[in-house]
Amino acid sequence: RRASTQGATTQEVGQWLAHFGAYTGINMDGGGSTTMAWWDPSAAGTDKSTLLNGPVGNGGRYESAFLEMFWSPTERHNGNNVGVYYVDVTPGDTDEDADVDLSDLGALASHYGAASGSTWAQGDFDADGDVDLADLGTLASHYGAGHAQAMKILDKVLKNELPRPTELWVSPKKRTLSTFRPLAQQLDLALQTQDCLLEQKSDENLSEFRERIRKLMDSFAERPDAVIFMCSHYDFLVESMAVIPSDKDLSDAEFSHWTPCQYIGFEVKADGIFEFLELKRIQL
Repeated sequence: RRASTQGATTQEVGQWLAHFGAYTGINMDGGGSTTMAWWDPSAAGTDKSTLLNGPVGNGGRYESAFLEMFWSPTERHNGNNVGVYYVDVTPGDTDEDADVDLSDLGALASHYGAASGSTWAQGDFDADGDVDLADLGTLASHYGAGHAQAMKILDKVLKNELPRPTELWVSPKKRTLSTFRPLAQQLDLALQTQDCLLEQKSDENLSEFRERIRKLMDSFAERPDAVIFMCSHYDFLVESMAVIPSDKDLSDAEFSHWTPCQYIGFEVKADGIFEFLELKRIQL
């Protein structure tokens, strides 16, 4: 809330959620327990959280129980947190495997005509609760999109616009496997599934997450002849910029946000320094 207002009521919050297309909302708490912040990857230092709202108080309490009889305590320190992060998913991709294909069409077809309560996985891409002609049009306009991205990467390798990989590393998620599958088939390379390429886990704090990334990066110095392509996830890429020992300042704003089909290239020297080569986005 802003300092000049009392904030939104539960009913008003519901109205705002509906206005922005949400079909499920949860009211966890309010008042002194409510603080909104976002993780700003471009912020300096290890604490990249930035306060967005104007919370009541500063976490302190009044000095005596007598005063608290007349005035409410200020904002409370508590551990009830919820995090929301953005995942870039292609419209029409019901199973979020980076391909809009026959399986997605089948999911939509099996729920076509549903009048209410439908989800993205069932083909409701405009979040209006229905699976209808508009959703079918969305799927049709993006059909083959994930495959196009994967084929574009292969095309650039075959044209020597990207180096020819000797190893393909992917996280266990389907979308990363799909991205490199045509490359693996054409070059007769195995897709090497690496758990260390997964996004941050729910039981893993930021320091532990970065340490996992750092260990992976340190291992590259032991593989001087390998040309490794890796496909991971947004938060992995953002936090990698904080731990990679590079000759380039990776805290610069150009490395703080990643879009689909964007890549960064390094040559790892004998001393473990990642020599920056390029940062580009493959145009589809």
